[in-house]
Amino acid sequence: AVWVLNREIPLNSRPGLLKFNELGHLVLVNDTNNLLWSSNTSRIARTPILQLLDSGNLVLREANDDNPENFLWQSFDYLSDNYLPGMNFGWNAARGVQNYLSSWTSNEDPAPGDLTFYLDPTGYPQVFIKRGTGAIYRMGPWNGLRFSGTPYVSPTFRHGIFKNKNTTCYREDSNDKSFISRVTLNQSGVVQRWVWVDRTRGWVLYLTVPKDDCDTYSGCGAYGTCYIGNSPACGCLSKFQP
Repeated sequence: AVWVLNREIPLNSRPGLLKFNELGHLVLVNDTNNLLWSSNTSRIARTPILQLLDSGNLVLREANDDNPENFLWQSFDYLSDNYLPGMNFGWNAARGVQNYLSSWTSNEDPAPGDLTFYLDPTGYPQVFIKRGTGAIYRMGPWNGLRFSGTPYVSPTFRHGIFKNKNTTCYREDSNDKSFISRVTLNQSGVVQRWVWVDRTRGWVLYLTVPKDDCDTYSGCGAYGTCYIGNSPACGCLSKFQP
């Protein structure tokens, strides 16, 4: 699964029903018709339809209007533990929303866990992995081409930071529609990029961060050095002592 509608409010009884209410909102109800989730859009939909786009975006729109600017609701505005090309990842001050990845609690429970992968918009924007409030990985600030801690830039994607008075977000779009990928945050605090391979009909791991223990944020302290080939990996700068 790349997205779960009701992560925080599970459907404990079966069957449940996903339907349109009298206002054209998309709602999920249980077997006693109690409301579990609603798209809660500000506009009334007269002829609503729910459509899954090729991008993976689940959208609620009017039947006669497929302009993305006029979507009534879309799943790409509500990130879970997967990032798909075309999603906006970051801060939207106008809506008061911070879009970030959050891990599942466990392999069986999609409720948000204590690990997050998010864009810090202050100063030069940079991306962190956090456990609770403590950083465990940092990609480095955006330098105009990439996050400075990630030297490899894939030509498969167009990507960048988009910033105005209301929004600071990162977005990537694929230059090759046949190249299907996703980025996940797992329960161990590892961010992985997966690529779909048609020949095997499965996902293949393409990239992982942190790569090793030396990628851990401040793992050796403020004045320490880290060399993964050493044992122990942590050491001191020249002229410094433990």
